[in-house]
Amino acid sequence: MFDLAAVFFLVSLAIIAFIAEEMLIKMGKKEWIKMINLGLGIIGLVFLLNMLREFMQLLRLFAAW
Repeated sequence: MFDLAAVFFLVSLAIIAFIAEEMLIKMGKKEWIKMINLGLGIIGLVFLLNMLREFMQLLRLFAAW
């Protein structure tokens, strides 16, 4: 069935990105913000694609039922 752990992981990634961005701004390392956000965005995209695959499997299950 549809796993909600990926949703909670995506929310935690967004919180980590926000906190990291605020910390890096205060440290004066603004050039790192794009790299950190890009890395976290790629990880988030992988989890979104996994969620989409699971959702399509769920739809197939209901269509066959």
